[in-house]
Amino acid sequence: MNETNSALANITDAGLFERLASDVLRFAEPDIYKSISHQGMNPQGKTIKAPLDNVGWSYINGEDMVVAVAHTTTSRNDLATKWLRDLDTVIPRKKGSKPTGNDGDLVKAIKELVKIRLRQGNSNLKARLALMCNSEEPQEIRIKAHQLATQHNIELEIWSNSRISSFLDINPNGQTIRHKYFGILPTVLSYEELLRIGSLSVVHLNFKQELFVERDDIKFQNLNLVVGTSGSGKTTICTHYLLKKRDKGHPVLVLRDENIQNSLNLDEAIQKELLRYSDQLVNGCGRKALELCSLENPLIILIEDINRVNNTDQLIEKILSWAQSERRIKILCPIWYQKISTLSLQQKENLSKYGFEYIYVGNYTDQQALEALQKRCRFESENIDDLTLSQVAKNVSNDPLLLDLVDYSAGAIQDKILEKFIINVLESIAHKKEKFREDLDGTLFKSVKYLIYNKVNNINLSQLSKILDREEKVDLKNILDDGRIIRLDEKDNMVFRHDKIKFLLMAQAIQDILDVEEYFEFLTDPYFSGTVGLSCYLSLLDSNRLDLLTQHNFLIGLYAYYYAVKNNSEYRDACLIAVSNWLKDEDNHNIAKSTLRFKSLTILNEIVHTSILDLLKLYPKQDRHHLYYECGFKNGNLGDGIRWIRLFSFEINYPHIHLVIEFIVKKYKNNFKNSLFEILKNKDTTVSTLHSLFIIIGYIGDYEYLDSVKIAINNIQDDEKDFLLIFWVLSRICDEKSADLLDLVLNYWHNLSEKEDQYKRSPKSSFTMYTLDFKFRNYLPTESTIRYLINFSHKSDLKNYILWLLRLVDHPDVLEAQVNKLADWDRKGSHTWGLIADDVSRAFKENKKLSQSSKDRLKQIFMNENHDPFARKHALKIWGSSPTDEDLKVIQNISSEDEIYNAVLMAKAQYKDYTIVDELVKKIRSDNSEYWWQTTRHIWHENFEQVFEEQILTINDNNYWMLDEIFEKMTIFKAEQLLEKYWEKISHYNIFIEIALLVATDKLVSLVNESIQDRDLKEVFKYFDHRWGFKTTGRKGIYRYEQIMAIKPYIQYLDDHAKSDLFEICLQNGWKDYAIQFIRPLLPSDCQYSPEINTLKLSKELEEGKIIWSDRWLYDCIKDGWNIEESIDILFNWLENNYCDLALKIVASNLESMGRRNDFFRMEAIVENGGNLVSSQEILERTYWSIFIRTLS
Repeated sequence: MNETNSALANITDAGLFERLASDVLRFAEPDIYKSISHQGMNPQGKTIKAPLDNVGWSYINGEDMVVAVAHTTTSRNDLATKWLRDLDTVIPRKKGSKPTGNDGDLVKAIKELVKIRLRQGNSNLKARLALMCNSEEPQEIRIKAHQLATQHNIELEIWSNSRISSFLDINPNGQTIRHKYFGILPTVLSYEELLRIGSLSVVHLNFKQELFVERDDIKFQNLNLVVGTSGSGKTTICTHYLLKKRDKGHPVLVLRDENIQNSLNLDEAIQKELLRYSDQLVNGCGRKALELCSLENPLIILIEDINRVNNTDQLIEKILSWAQSERRIKILCPIWYQKISTLSLQQKENLSKYGFEYIYVGNYTDQQALEALQKRCRFESENIDDLTLSQVAKNVSNDPLLLDLVDYSAGAIQDKILEKFIINVLESIAHKKEKFREDLDGTLFKSVKYLIYNKVNNINLSQLSKILDREEKVDLKNILDDGRIIRLDEKDNMVFRHDKIKFLLMAQAIQDILDVEEYFEFLTDPYFSGTVGLSCYLSLLDSNRLDLLTQHNFLIGLYAYYYAVKNNSEYRDACLIAVSNWLKDEDNHNIAKSTLRFKSLTILNEIVHTSILDLLKLYPKQDRHHLYYECGFKNGNLGDGIRWIRLFSFEINYPHIHLVIEFIVKKYKNNFKNSLFEILKNKDTTVSTLHSLFIIIGYIGDYEYLDSVKIAINNIQDDEKDFLLIFWVLSRICDEKSADLLDLVLNYWHNLSEKEDQYKRSPKSSFTMYTLDFKFRNYLPTESTIRYLINFSHKSDLKNYILWLLRLVDHPDVLEAQVNKLADWDRKGSHTWGLIADDVSRAFKENKKLSQSSKDRLKQIFMNENHDPFARKHALKIWGSSPTDEDLKVIQNISSEDEIYNAVLMAKAQYKDYTIVDELVKKIRSDNSEYWWQTTRHIWHENFEQVFEEQILTINDNNYWMLDEIFEKMTIFKAEQLLEKYWEKISHYNIFIEIALLVATDKLVSLVNESIQDRDLKEVFKYFDHRWGFKTTGRKGIYRYEQIMAIKPYIQYLDDHAKSDLFEICLQNGWKDYAIQFIRPLLPSDCQYSPEINTLKLSKELEEGKIIWSDRWLYDCIKDGWNIEESIDILFNWLENNYCDLALKIVASNLESMGRRNDFFRMEAIVENGGNLVSSQEILERTYWSIFIRTLS
């Protein structure tokens, strides 16, 4: 008897056993027992007298069935009485008296089920009874129990100790129940366990629902970069969203940055996080977590602490690559705006291309700020009037962090809120513990100084215990126990309440050493630039000393300037002089200082002040890139804004563009608008400037620009007009009276040539394709524009072009027009498969759901039986491509006699309506079975296995569509059983050979080996990669090590493309040794994959004399599973063997993004040994700043 058997047998609490047994039934056979209620249990979990312990109704195979459960907790020896005792057959000892005691559980339940049949007036009503018992029944008792149930036409299921234990030990849901009642952690992940782990993963974020303020303007998509400054509430908003989804039964997980950095793929990162909370889960639980999710119910992942790592841009790139290949996730990634600024244009383009959205989180609105303080008052049992609270909020500019920390009882006008918060907390601790606050100050600062003096990011309690005396240890414990400033995590590392508090404490801690020469090396370390700059500002450091520090580390002066500007301090003038002096020095304009200047622009880009435009003039011309112009634009230079917008390809929706433009519009209001009016009306304005302004105004979408835009258009000669940009701006600002202005563009479009090129594109068809159509997805045309275009399409041969242009527009009139177009094509027998519906579905996968007005219009069309059936069918398909929780109820009301019912049935399958399983079985058995097998992509039921077995002998190498997907739905045991049963009749077909290897059990591998002895193996494995689902969305593909072991003898027969894909899959799954040993030797010599770290790409670009991809060499090595130490060793060996300026630049470009401090010293030593080159010192200095600003390691 194992642990579970014993635990069950030892249950004496009848209520506990009934709750456990009921959970088992609901998960073991949900179709039958999910509806059971628990009459035999009170709200406190205690058993009470009831006719049946559980009762419910089910609808099985078209018939009603009453379902009942009886629970018995007793020993084996007492089961006869507990189950079978029948008072009707008991003869009382005293004549005339009634029998004492109770009927046995089985007898009582049968009598009650008979009564239910009588009350229903249906003696043939089907009935099932589950008899649950925590002991094992003797054989003769089990026989009698079944005989008794059969006599009354009742289906009896007996769940004795061993059967319940087996379910609890083996079934994933059973293991979750076992953990709930017995505390034994699961080994196999279930959906319920995933939910439990998700709840645990959020706990350390210390979210307080009572203090949360909802922000109605924030709508999460599928892939979200939640952008804002430190303290704006990014993580809080994401955490609230996670908890809200978790409470609705959706899977969530907080993914920490170290698990992203140290994982080859998403499966591995998720697995590491799962094991943090449930350490008995077997290998592969990360992939299992994703399999438990779906497009409609994705795993919602919060990426934590990505701002604190030293390679944020590469982590974003890694997350992006994961998101490309896995659609069953929804990502929330809080990130500082400054980190976004450092991304290259290519990285920003990729983020846009693959569906990442920027969700900007700023300060609260006035109402939100008041609500935040009101909630704090209630939480802290304070009573302060709203007028005072509003004044407090105004004083801190509605800053979420400051509102969380401000002492609202001290009055409305306050400054130095963070400093006062720390003082107040320490004073309260000192008062409670009868300590001096100054002593607590000293201990806290001594602890924080440890970070700087030892150049580390984290402090462990064990480290501090070595430097603190006895009293200081007591003081630190008191501060940690309070938890409002610092606390300990699960590894005893010190965690600060917020980054701003950490930086402030560090800055305060070093104020007394800013003038001390012996600490100069610590103070000028690039990594602590922000901390030292803040410390300079706080102490109002002497201008000469500030200038000296700035000359050694430009960022110190710049950060001091930043904090002075943010706090409106006159100290900014001293900072401005120090910063200007550095920028005026032409020695600082070279490539060696380019990293410093770029970093400084990311800092300036976060503030607005009249002195910034003068500072920007001091930067050399080579620094005038997108970040430079964005900074100038934000600070009021419209010329920089025009130059900035030109740097972005119009056809790509860079998410941050509208954030910048929205900031400008709100900041400068009418001044900005009037400046644009003036430039637009000026006849001397260049055409390129006007076109740039058209792009900006299109993003703004304000009708007030219309008159000025009309003048500007008229001022441009026809042969210089960019009609696409004119179309863009007019479509975004036209009203009812001015919509006819669109005729200018529409007539131009109408007159374009229809002559096709080799790619079947003509000037007319490609005019707006993949440019304006993509723009309209995120930036809708005005209502007037939409109506005008639809009306114009009815009377023009541009109809199909216009509707193609509007295919991504979520608007009821547009979608109705699309439905009518598709219906017309359908009637004519033209191809309509997936049109529009696929676009809507793709948008839904990125969490862009159809608006309610669009859903309602489509519903009106397909629910109206008098409507054209072709239109109804397409309306239903588009409507169903953006599902909501309420949709299934709608289509369940459509009669099976309806002429579009086949389309309805397919939609029901997509909504996972298991009530249609019997109907689908009939459809699959019909002549059009291939079409109906598609429904199994959405729902799977054991009945489909039976139908599949009926048809398996009709399948061959010419009609195997979906066979591989069907086998992926089955359990490995069932798939093996089925293949083995029919192997003699199916093994001569190649498809079954490949399927058997996909299942990859020892038995099937042996059968395959016997069956292909005399076959042409290249022909057998010709389509191997397609059938195994290589890189195919929605397919499991290769995910078990047993699969690659099964295919090992046959890799040589795959084509080169399949071998390369298999090699990559192995690397992604952490099977590098296998890939190198068994696949790489079979790859062609020019393949990108190598059995060892390959420097061919470096040498090739060195020979060509330019850097294109080689700056990503180290990143690609890590991505392919190579060890970073080994990769860097080979990189330096290559440098020593190819020592020259360009080789040094290539190595430096890799180290700048991924190198560590020791790697810099190694490169420096190579230069020293190899001798100075023309640009070696500049390259070294630039690399020094890049690495030392980024990391301490």
